[in-house]
Amino acid sequence: MKKIAIIGLGLIGASLLRALQNKGFELVAISSTLETVKKIQDENLANVATSEMAAATGCDVVFVCTPISTVRDILCKLSKIVTKETVVTDAASVKGFICEYAKELDMNFIGSHPMAGTENSGFDAAEENLFEGAKWVLTPDDEEKQKDGIALLESVISKTGARAVIMSPDVHDEAVALISHVPMILSQSLFYMISNYEKPHIKEAAKLLASSGFRDMTRLACSNTKMAMDMVEYNKENIFSVVNRFSLYERNLLDNYERSVLEEIVKDRKNMYSKEGKNLY
Repeated sequence: MKKIAIIGLGLIGASLLRALQNKGFELVAISSTLETVKKIQDENLANVATSEMAAATGCDVVFVCTPISTVRDILCKLSKIVTKETVVTDAASVKGFICEYAKELDMNFIGSHPMAGTENSGFDAAEENLFEGAKWVLTPDDEEKQKDGIALLESVISKTGARAVIMSPDVHDEAVALISHVPMILSQSLFYMISNYEKPHIKEAAKLLASSGFRDMTRLACSNTKMAMDMVEYNKENIFSVVNRFSLYERNLLDNYERSVLEEIVKDRKNMYSKEGKNLY
């Protein structure tokens, strides 16, 4: 029976913990929040629930699911606890700077990022099926040398309903800027514009009339603020590049705003997702 530790029991960590229930693993849940530890104990969600990181000793896999800005510190502490027999991974949405840092540590680290989430946060926001049908990116430093660790992670990840895909940290970071980080900023910017619109009577009218379109476009404006700030801080170069390019693509679309162009967008968008909202690519 493989022993798996999950450090950080917010939305991602707690959803992973729930997804791995009754899948044949010995589960160790580690949280700095004692209230969360008690909830896990009360629900009997893990074989061990503790605030002590030393509980990760002897685990086959350790998932670090803490905020982006804390991952390096956690990895540094883990490097003094675990051996190279333990596969250590994370769940941060920015990979480049973490993977570079991990190279300096004496540990078997393979970066990862589950492409799933909601605008909600915290242990109570966890969803057992959060990763069902999702991609889970793995960013190994050396795919050949780490093939055993990759296979182990792929096996665990498959139990959540997700599918592992392998790519470089640089490719990952630019790609998520396009499809995750910038959409969040656009959503925030749209709501910010409405909230601060210079014509008060128009602003109030807009809020009165706002319906499903505005609701759906601004869902990501409710994203966890700590996570949002970390995304911008640690993937700033890619985000700024994409934002600058967005204005060019937007202008190009408006300059060629023809039915044939719009129909192509509609077709491609419909082909990308299932009726249930899962990425079919």
